[in-house]
Amino acid sequence: MKLIWRGLLVAIFALVLIPTVKAQDEDLVNWDAYLTTEVEVIDPQYRPIIGVGTGVINFYGDVKGSNGNLLMGTLGYKFNVSTLLGKGQDFKFNLYVLYGELKGIDNDMSYQFQRDIPGYTGNTSFDYNFFQLGANVEYNFGPLFRWKGVKVKKGTKFKVLDRTFRPFLSIGIAPIQYSAKGNLTYGSDQQYHFWSDGTIRDLRQTDPLANTAQIVKLDGSYETDLRKANLYGTKSTEQSTISFPVDFGLDFYLNYRVNLRVGTSINYTLSDLLDNVDSKSVKNTSVKDNGRPDMFTFTYIALHLDLFSDPETRRVSSLFSDVDNFDYDGLADGDVDGILDLMDQCPDTPLREPIDSVGCPLDDDKDGIANYLDSEPNSAIGALVDKTGSTLTETSFERYNTEGLAVSRDKVITLPVNQIWTRSVRFEPGIVPEKFKTIDANSDGYVSYDEMLKEINKYFDGESKLQTADIYELNEFFFEQQ
Repeated sequence: MKLIWRGLLVAIFALVLIPTVKAQDEDLVNWDAYLTTEVEVIDPQYRPIIGVGTGVINFYGDVKGSNGNLLMGTLGYKFNVSTLLGKGQDFKFNLYVLYGELKGIDNDMSYQFQRDIPGYTGNTSFDYNFFQLGANVEYNFGPLFRWKGVKVKKGTKFKVLDRTFRPFLSIGIAPIQYSAKGNLTYGSDQQYHFWSDGTIRDLRQTDPLANTAQIVKLDGSYETDLRKANLYGTKSTEQSTISFPVDFGLDFYLNYRVNLRVGTSINYTLSDLLDNVDSKSVKNTSVKDNGRPDMFTFTYIALHLDLFSDPETRRVSSLFSDVDNFDYDGLADGDVDGILDLMDQCPDTPLREPIDSVGCPLDDDKDGIANYLDSEPNSAIGALVDKTGSTLTETSFERYNTEGLAVSRDKVITLPVNQIWTRSVRFEPGIVPEKFKTIDANSDGYVSYDEMLKEINKYFDGESKLQTADIYELNEFFFEQQ
């Protein structure tokens, strides 16, 4: 029970976690994709294609094959190497090797031979492995089977097909080497006897003790070399022949480099002795020769791999790339401080100067002068400072008067401090803080620029109820409400 619950927990965890991870991956931007481009290879170089396959072999001759079904028979194996011919993709040249087994037996024919040939003790069974080395030229009906259209390269006659599946047809020539064996005896050299009812027994049908004969089966030993046995007295010694294979079928293109082939090869030979029976063998018997050379079929499935040709497309990398419908300003960072200009409240921060979370230089004593400009970085909170961050003392004010640096109030133009100060206070949108409501003279819920200037002037004239920190906060609120 614990294992069941544990399995359920693991399944629930997977169902929750996998979609979450996938969603996170989808949110990530693959910037490398903007710098790489898939381009089509012009006039690609096509190299040999390797194919391996397996299938079933069926024999058709004077003697019946082991199975009359095209899809059932003895096993065969094929190795193929092909290359394209010419500038198109419609013709191929193939070199291949086929290794397989041919076997068969005809009980009725064996009975007739044993009945008609005096002293005949053999039968028509044969079995052997053969080796076929062949070459053929293949046509794939390209012009007739381009359902998705054809792209033709500029300046070349080479055609690139949008392929799904296509038929093929080939014809070739292939020598065959073989050595036929027969299953003529069993046990201690006991012979098989074929009866007219199609059975195989341990006694001849004409034997006086035929009523005691027992049915036997071929033991599958194939111990006799049929060439040396010379069963029919014809001294036929063929162990090789020439065949003419005709292949046809369908190619299914799984991708640019892999295709699955389903086909059948019909092999017409120049020999009538693949089954050890020809026109000479049936002479003076009731057996009729079929009057044609032997043949066999190979029905197969094969996988073809194009491992060495140029790819269909190549990935080209670029140092720069223009991206359509992309907001470059949104990713700009003019002062290179790591805060995008879109969110940077101090867009002109000097290079490598430490900043706070909104991109402004640090101001440890909160006097409105950044640390890198502050000659007195530890000014008292609320102290009035000059442009260098130094605290203004009575002596400083006296120097302004004696040196003529001070001017009358009517000649002073007071401007609000800009947003270079680091923000430390947040305000509720649309609501004027209680301490600033008297500044909002027209009670419109908004402290205007003129209303703020008026209060700052009152502060310097000693008529404002606000403290120094409140003036800073008023400045913050003015910009916050924009």
